[in-house]
Amino acid sequence: DDMLPSHEAKASVVREYLSGDVTITVDEQEALTVITINGPAGAAIYYSLDGAAEKLYNGPLTLTNDTQAVINGQIKAYALESGKRPGAESVRDYQIKFKPEVTGISGVEADQEAGSVRVEGNSIIVPEGAQTFDIAGRRVNPQGLPRGIYIVRLASGKAVKAVVK
Repeated sequence: DDMLPSHEAKASVVREYLSGDVTITVDEQEALTVITINGPAGAAIYYSLDGAAEKLYNGPLTLTNDTQAVINGQIKAYALESGKRPGAESVRDYQIKFKPEVTGISGVEADQEAGSVRVEGNSIIVPEGAQTFDIAGRRVNPQGLPRGIYIVRLASGKAVKAVVK
């Protein structure tokens, strides 16, 4: 009461919608990792591996490892739907394990039992009852080995060659 009317205030409001979220699935297998990204139907999905430039996702990513070391990385992804702003960024760590070089010895029968022997770094992981020998036939401790070719005699009597690189 007893006051003059105020000035009229006007504002424009633009309602912006965000694109939906994405889900990153990591399937770690021996020597390869498969990464799948799912998002809103019809949305473009963009991803970046380990900080590299963004790329348009067009199907599962298969990452392989031919080294003798585990590779660790990170993937980031987001969705972009038509007429909307980018959705929230999803981040996921991944690991690519290496495939150890373990083979049967020529002329000596090897089967699935040979798969129980694996090389991790400079150690050979052997099943209980197995014995490890260097190439000269000397029995050795399977942990902390120098580079070289080793023979693992399984409890069944079968032999497996293991290479420490």
